[in-house]
Amino acid sequence: QELIGKLEIWAGTPELTSQSAATATAAEHEFADALNRLGGDDELLRMQMGYFLEETPILLSRISSGLKNRDAQEIVLAAHRLKGLLLSYDEKDGANHAAMLEDQAASVALELTRSTAQSLSQSVDDLTDRIQRYLTL
Repeated sequence: QELIGKLEIWAGTPELTSQSAATATAAEHEFADALNRLGGDDELLRMQMGYFLEETPILLSRISSGLKNRDAQEIVLAAHRLKGLLLSYDEKDGANHAAMLEDQAASVALELTRSTAQSLSQSVDDLTDRIQRYLTL
């Protein structure tokens, strides 16, 4: 234990080293199921995450545009695609928001969609932050 402490001091700040290791472990655990679905291929997972980071702002923008223009079809299509992307990472709350948005827009209940779209956007933002942390490992 003493040797480990001295090595940590020699290598840098021990609390940062321990904290970094804990953060890395938590991020790896969070995406373990997604990684398993891809046969353990971390490079493929990172590519898929890159796609998520590229596509989600576009899809959220389409939803926003659909709300502004009262274009239910645009909302339905974007929400459906977001639902699939969110489920890739077991983000069930976000996927449920996307499904609700999709259903509300399909039934032309556009007055309900703004609040659902905000909840969906928050879920996407949260997952985006977690993905970005994983990609820095």
